[in-house]
Amino acid sequence: MMPLYDHQCADCGHIFESLAKMDDTSPLECPECGGKARRIISVSGTNCANEDAEWIRSVTEVVPKGEDATPIDREFVRNPTRTNYRRWMRARGLRHLEPGEKPSRPKRMSNEEISRKLWERRQKRNRIYIGG
Repeated sequence: MMPLYDHQCADCGHIFESLAKMDDTSPLECPECGGKARRIISVSGTNCANEDAEWIRSVTEVVPKGEDATPIDREFVRNPTRTNYRRWMRARGLRHLEPGEKPSRPKRMSNEEISRKLWERRQKRNRIYIGG
């Protein structure tokens, strides 16, 4: 019985699997470009280094879109990776809860703050654009 190994091409970076003897460390031919591919270390026989958690895509549902979106928001929605998720969390001043920590309640706004926010939203909603 021969173990399953991962190999990565030095030319194109393609990763593929092959059965090989334990003592066989000679480079293989890449099935994509024909270049030389060397054995790489992988976790449990599968390469999961480039995979992101499925739940990260669901986070994009609460990310601002349209006029309210910042460049970091747009980049995270366009490319929802762990790196962009961390950047987005940092830019928004958000963090994960510590084990056992309960979610905090949002800061209570004064009536003046509520009135101002509602007025700003109304003005934005009722804008009239002239020109093209």
